Amino acid sequence: MTVKVRGMPDWFNAAAPAVGIVVGFVTAQFGGSLEHRRQRAASVLQRREEFELTHLVEVNTLLRAYVDAMYAYTSVVYDARDSRRSEAPMVGRVPGGAKEALDAASAALLAEIGLILDAGIRDEMTGMRNFVNSVAETVEAMDDDPMFDLLEENLERTYALVAERVRGIYAGRR
Repeated sequence: MTVKVRGMPDWFNAAAPAVGIVVGFVTAQFGGSLEHRRQRAASVLQRREEFELTHLVEVNTLLRAYVDAMYAYTSVVYDARDSRRSEAPMVGRVPGGAKEALDAASAALLAEIGLILDAGIRDEMTGMRNFVNSVAETVEAMDDDPMFDLLEENLERTYALVAERVRGIYAGRR
């Protein structure tokens, strides 16, 4: 059944249903395309957040392992110095593989730092790694002030920054 619009030419009355079908088809396709784009954007965001969360947790764990290795190294250096009753620096003379463990923990942390997406956290972790390196060097050189208090303050700040970012990611998922 064809409905004719009065006062319109016959070609219009013949073409109006076809134009309506084409407009409906294009609208449906465009709407579907928009929905597909929204779903894709949400999927990309979810993968990015999962990637970031995984690496933030991993870098946090590696920083803790690195600091533990530094404290173990410090203990070995102090024990070696006490057993030798020497005040001479221990550079290159640390027994027991503690230096190798410290270097391995540092390398693992450095590799993971490169995967952090947030530039502020990446810079903070790089600075923290460098600071732990300097504390280890200070201990090795038998400096009287190995900066342990400052190390703990910096660690607290770094851990808080990572925890804040993790909370921010989870808060965005609500």
